Amino acid sequence: MAADAKARVDTFWKSQDAATRNKARWKKNLMLDAYMSAFGRGALVAELDDVEIAVRTRQLVIRQTMFTTEVPDRVGSYLGQLKTITEKMAKQLAVGADPNLVAKTRRDFERESHAHRDNEMHIFDKV
Repeated sequence: MAADAKARVDTFWKSQDAATRNKARWKKNLMLDAYMSAFGRGALVAELDDVEIAVRTRQLVIRQTMFTTEVPDRVGSYLGQLKTITEKMAKQLAVGADPNLVAKTRRDFERESHAHRDNEMHIFDKV
């Protein structure tokens, strides 16, 4: 990587908040994006333009938009989905919906979390 490109990565990275800087492999992936941009041009060295492309278009924006919660494994994924479903149920009860209409069975939770579709109902035995 060219010296000015490396300096730009460092200044950009220092300008990020602490939560972003502490996330695993974000800086590494940002640098990898710059290298891929250089590779796409057929260059062996990532230049400042490659870093600018990586900063503008890639990793940080995508991850901040798409990956808002940390999920350690499939059990954690389903727990997060169950919490979301339960919060919706609580909101329905708060506005006065009939509890018999809001209540869900295990099968309802499996279907809404797509565990049934993914053939992962056994995970609900762990939860």
